[in-house]
Amino acid sequence: MSETKHTPGPWRVDPTPNAGDKFAIVARDEDYSEITQGDAYYEREQPICYFSSVVDHQANTYHNNPKDEANAAYIVRACNAHEDLVTALKEIFDLLEEHQPKWYLKGHYNRARAALEKAKE
Repeated sequence: MSETKHTPGPWRVDPTPNAGDKFAIVARDEDYSEITQGDAYYEREQPICYFSSVVDHQANTYHNNPKDEANAAYIVRACNAHEDLVTALKEIFDLLEEHQPKWYLKGHYNRARAALEKAKE
């Protein structure tokens, strides 16, 4: 299996990110999480992405997308479940492949194969 290039999970929604942002998706990343101050060691989570208000500078107003928090939660759920879902689907695919000649399994087999290919992208 190839090494992942993205921040490993689990990810979570942080409702209190930096000033100016509504919230962020964060995760602990081994490459960036070690902070030392004197003899103290701290673990911190790295931001993966921020959800910010859209600023209208002329009107001096902020516009929030009410779906942002739901979208962030959806991204986190999908990312955190991804590896388990791919593993489970691969196991099911292998079972379907054993019985692939059965005509009534052909549609399930094709959908499982297509989903696994999509997960590799």
